[in-house]
Amino acid sequence: MKHVYYESSTDKFLHTQIRENVIEWETPSHFHNSIELQYITEGEYDFVINGTAYKATVDDIVFVPHYHIHSDKRNPNAHTIFVLSCQNALVHYSDLFGKKTLPFLMQNKKFNRDTIYPLLTYFLSRPSQHSNDIVMRGMFDVLFANLIGEYKLENNLQTSNSYLVEVLRYIDTHYKEDLTLEDISYRFGYSTFYFSKLFKRLTSMTFSEYRTLIRVQKVIKALNESKENNLTAVALSCGFNSLSAFYRAFHRVHNIPPGQYKNLHEWIYWQ
Repeated sequence: MKHVYYESSTDKFLHTQIRENVIEWETPSHFHNSIELQYITEGEYDFVINGTAYKATVDDIVFVPHYHIHSDKRNPNAHTIFVLSCQNALVHYSDLFGKKTLPFLMQNKKFNRDTIYPLLTYFLSRPSQHSNDIVMRGMFDVLFANLIGEYKLENNLQTSNSYLVEVLRYIDTHYKEDLTLEDISYRFGYSTFYFSKLFKRLTSMTFSEYRTLIRVQKVIKALNESKENNLTAVALSCGFNSLSAFYRAFHRVHNIPPGQYKNLHEWIYWQ
């Protein structure tokens, strides 16, 4: 099963996230409404956006617009400054980045090092301000004004995933229920045939596959977050009708049974 999913947890952040980051795990293909930026401070960063692979090195900047499908490879030697914008901090740029985008890989190293890196380190030095949306809007104004002044904006060709976000949020909230393709299609005003085709085109998964993936994720998250050790109870609470159904679903998603997954009690995805 190919993993392309809506990263709902990212869009639930109330405030902008700015932190020093180490690429300690591999992230599967996903998308979200928030805008993501990474400044490479050490090592090499391998990532994919919309099916195209890129390699960023020290003093490069990676930019991921909202709704663009992206993933990266694990490389603990890669260190970055990671910025994840909430929408409250991007009121001046939401419309702009819906139509245009900065390059995914910005490689004017001298400009980045002399102009952007000092701004990011200044943002990092003021953690108490990260939850102040007014301050962060001003900081983003300075950051993006400099980036837009240096790099040519390009046409944004991947905004179509925005049409599915409301649907995926609904699935993320109601995954425990008996969700069917027909019910979801009707609820959101699509014919079943059209919605099935649209869902598969935008997520690379069928509705049934995506529903299974979300339920498997929720089981693992529940095991990680609570002291509940009764796997059957957790699986039933996450929408599976039996433990055997969960085992079959887990195997379809990861090609191994849960007992062989060494990181079962770690989050596999970030939901």
